[in-house]
Amino acid sequence: MVQACPSQPASVVDPHALVQATGGSVSLAVEIIRVCLDFIPTGLAEVQDAIASGQAGRVRAAGHKMAGCIITFSAGPAYVAARRIESLATQGVLTGIDSVYHELEDGLEELRASLNDLKTQFMSGKPKS
Repeated sequence: MVQACPSQPASVVDPHALVQATGGSVSLAVEIIRVCLDFIPTGLAEVQDAIASGQAGRVRAAGHKMAGCIITFSAGPAYVAARRIESLATQGVLTGIDSVYHELEDGLEELRASLNDLKTQFMSGKPKS
C-alpha cells in the first residue's frame, strides 16, 4: 500500500518536492524512483563504456542522459559529476575524466541508498519521524 509523503527527507532527496512534482501522486513518485533505480547501473555502464571508447560525443551523450535521470531527484554530488562529465566531453577534454567518473560512482551510491530508503518509506506508509 502506498501512503502519504514521509515527514523526513532522505539525505539527498527531498520527498516533498518529489511528491509535489507528481501532482501529489505517491504511487507515481514510487514508479519514478523504480525507473531511476533500474536505469542507474545501465547508465553508469554506458558512461564507463563511452569513456573507454575515447569518443567525446559518446561521453557527452552518456553524461547528459545520466544527469537527466539524476536531476529528477537531486542536484547533489552525482548530478554535479554527471554534468562535469558532460561538460568536459563537450569541450573535447577526456584527460582526467576517470576521476570525475569515480565521483559519479560515489554520488550514485549515496543517491541509490536514499532512493531505496525513500521507496521503502513510501511503500510502507511508515515514514521516519
